Amino acid sequence: MNLERIESAANKKVKLAASLHQRKHREKDGLFLAEGIRLCEMVADSGWSIRFALVTEALLENERGGALAEKLAELTEVCLVSSQIFLKA
Repeated sequence: MNLERIESAANKKVKLAASLHQRKHREKDGLFLAEGIRLCEMVADSGWSIRFALVTEALLENERGGALAEKLAELTEVCLVSSQIFLKA
């Protein structure tokens, strides 16, 4: 699996994800966030278009999380971020 590594909270994808916590941005962009293994598994199986996924090392170390990341990589761009950047997003 080829992951893009994001090391800055100023990255466009991180900023977009952070903005989607506000309703006005979700409505304006027509996007939403999915967080958590179970919900992301459901989204991956839904057939919906996924813009990108942010994952952490902790997720990849988890067996179920690693399988989810592999599945997402088949559907969209998967980006590896630190825990701190993930919390900002």
